[in-house]
Amino acid sequence: LARRACMVNGATQVAITKLDIYDPACRRARKPEQLTPKALELIKTVEEGLRVPVTLAGTGEDIWDMVDLR
Repeated sequence: LARRACMVNGATQVAITKLDIYDPACRRARKPEQLTPKALELIKTVEEGLRVPVTLAGTGEDIWDMVDLR
């Protein structure tokens, strides 16, 4: 469903939220080097599945708890 949505809407990038729920070790990360291998593997899987790069990853409830992967 997400791949189809990306295709229909012409998405050129996507964002992931709640990465801290998937991997609590990433909570409040703000830099790519603070992400764990588990989190990076999820991002890679999403990118391969959607065929669109993940450019932002939410890692907490604060507005600044965001990793910019561009």
